Amino acid sequence: HMSFIHNITSWGLFYLVLGLALTFILENSFKPEAGSRTGVPKIGILITDGKSQDDVFSSAESLRDAGIELFAIGVKNADLNELKAIASEPDETHVYNVADFNIMNTIIESLTKTVCTRVEEQDKGLKGRVLCVCALPQCGYIL
Repeated sequence: HMSFIHNITSWGLFYLVLGLALTFILENSFKPEAGSRTGVPKIGILITDGKSQDDVFSSAESLRDAGIELFAIGVKNADLNELKAIASEPDETHVYNVADFNIMNTIIESLTKTVCTRVEEQDKGLKGRVLCVCALPQCGYIL
């Protein structure tokens, strides 16, 4: 349930709160009780189609400081500077931006290769955990 990502006001407006979503996955998804294991690569993939209405910088930094490698994928109206602030470095391999969902498949091969390469580089014989956060109204879930 991702109701915390899009807050609805009494006027029916949506507010995208990616910082809160990033904090949520740090506190709930990359924990032993959620299946996370020591020594296993931890990778988060955030997909968004807008600009967050809250602070993403400190939340993303907390995830990276916890050893979680972040990829950011922007669609249509995503803020490129915000994507770069969220993603781990280098931007060339961790930040993707596409014009619309119909061409999302154009980045899948590159993203998959990069994620698999990073897991192989970090992994010492154990399978890594890839967590995809879809912060779009039509998703409403964490994979």
